[in-house]
Amino acid sequence: MKVRAKRLDEYPTLGRFLFTHTVEYDDTAVRKHLNGSEVAETLRTVLAAFDALGTFDPVAIEEAVRSVADARGVKAATVIHALRVAMTGKTVSPGLFDILSLLGREQVGVRIRAAIDLASAPVA
Repeated sequence: MKVRAKRLDEYPTLGRFLFTHTVEYDDTAVRKHLNGSEVAETLRTVLAAFDALGTFDPVAIEEAVRSVADARGVKAATVIHALRVAMTGKTVSPGLFDILSLLGREQVGVRIRAAIDLASAPVA
């Protein structure tokens, strides 16, 4: 978070997602990055890739994300942005692969499943 925060009082806002099981989604972020069945299917593929990892560390996680993007024929940034919103509820955060590793496989799975539900829901 040190790279993202300009002031000390920004740390609680930037890091809140690390200390709660409930993600507060920014509506704009959801509409932009968690919208549609294609995103939902990509996140399902990421979930399966994460389940297959032997170790859940930033390097293995990044390789899995980039492999999913290649296999699905989408830019890695598309997958990364969707995962960032799924994990933090926001479009800006500390490094995604570190976040995923810190949250752990179980919590990441919970958040990805919630994001799949959001992406699959009709747009209001």
